[in-house]
Amino acid sequence: MKVKITVMMLLGLTCTLLCLCINGNSFSSYAIEPQKLVYKSATEYDYPPFSVVTDGQADGFSVELLQAVANEMGLEIEFKVDHWSTIKQELEDGSLDVLPLVGYSEERDQYFDFTAPYIVMRGNIFVRQDDPKIKSEADLFGKEIIVMKGDNAQDYA
Repeated sequence: MKVKITVMMLLGLTCTLLCLCINGNSFSSYAIEPQKLVYKSATEYDYPPFSVVTDGQADGFSVELLQAVANEMGLEIEFKVDHWSTIKQELEDGSLDVLPLVGYSEERDQYFDFTAPYIVMRGNIFVRQDDPKIKSEADLFGKEIIVMKGDNAQDYA
């Protein structure tokens, strides 16, 4: 007797579900819409042409490239503008999800995941024209040099 009641209940439930599907109704119409994920990014104030601020908004080649990739993938990215030292720390802490331009170094590779590079930049040494003592990188040994704080050049120096 219990088996007959269970079979009848299952049969009734199956018929109900089948009728709902045939009528074009589905349970997906009752589902809660997922919230759209917004990735957090940031860029520096002034690192042209890669990162600049236009009308108070993040802009520049690297910003536009990241935005184009995100659009192609159907992702949304929210940019903020700040100093490099702050941005770098926030990426390391997990407050930011992605950055449009970070130079590779072995030290940074311990904290960050890198894509394939889309640009290769070489370091340069600028000296005064009237100073013939510095002809190569080796000539800098023991001398004081100026580099941007937090840049790959600082890691290298």
